[in-house]
Formats: sequence, C-alpha cells, structure tokens
Amino acid sequence: MTGGENMSLITDNPDKVLDVRGLTCPMPALEAKLAIKKMTAGQILKVECDYKPAADVTLPQFFKKGGLEFEMERKGESLWVFFVKV
Repeated sequence: MTGGENMSLITDNPDKVLDVRGLTCPMPALEAKLAIKKMTAGQILKVECDYKPAADVTLPQFFKKGGLEFEMERKGESLWVFFVKV
C-alpha cells in the first residue's frame, strides 16, 4: 500500500477479470500487461492464476517492476488470485 492507506484491493467487483489458468510463463505476465494497457488509472484488475511459478515469482515481479499496488489471495491448493490497482 502507498500513502498510508489501509484499504484492501480485494473486491468482489473488480473492473476486469483476467483468467490465465492453464498458461505457463511468460504468458500470465504478458496477458496481464495487455489487460492493464486497456484499463484506466485507479481501476482494479483481478488475475486468476493456477501456475505456481507465475504466482510466486513472475506476476509479483511484473507488478512490482511496474510500480503497481497488488494483493494476492490463495484459493485452495492451486489457485492464486491477484488484485492489481492500475
């Protein structure tokens, strides 16, 4: 979080949902990049990923490198959900 905000990015109503389940690196990050380019600043992108290397390394690195705020929520054994503020 930035600016001392304590509000969670996790929401039931994101502005866009991106399902990258079934994709391996580097595709989840590339798909996220394309989705983010089409969004407006302040919107929330929800990314659903089932590929552990992308969830653990690739997506977080991509979001951090882009200076994007994000939160990750794990759903069960094999689903990671990212909420990204564009």
